Amino acid sequence: MRRLADQIETLRHEDRPPAILRACLELGGTVSRPGDGTHFFEIMLLGAYARGADLVEAARNWLAVARNLAPPEPAPPSAGDPPPARDLELARALGVLARTRDYDDDRLRSACRSVLNLSRDWPANNIARLLLQALDRAPRAEA
Repeated sequence: MRRLADQIETLRHEDRPPAILRACLELGGTVSRPGDGTHFFEIMLLGAYARGADLVEAARNWLAVARNLAPPEPAPPSAGDPPPARDLELARALGVLARTRDYDDDRLRSACRSVLNLSRDWPANNIARLLLQALDRAPRAEA
């Protein structure tokens, strides 16, 4: 959605409404004109809804909604940039989970929580969740 909004915003103002209409046709969006059960021009495209008194206003409003719903993609890191601290923490936690016999229960719990908080990878999250449940069920060793 953000990429489409960015592409449309590069067009001249008078070319933007026709571009949104074309996108609705190509991508399965809808445009309602006054008299189709509404008093406004309404645009529903890629999950973003906007309306306006005329097609130009509805198109301008749709672009604003699309920008707000889909923030810009972050710039890819350059080859010389160090990885973000979040990525390093996740990599360390995944390393701990890969060698569970080498760490005590508290370190494993901490690694599981880090993975659950930082990872979007379903298998890694599932492993961390199951290991954390097993650790919570196991009796704690007394010092």
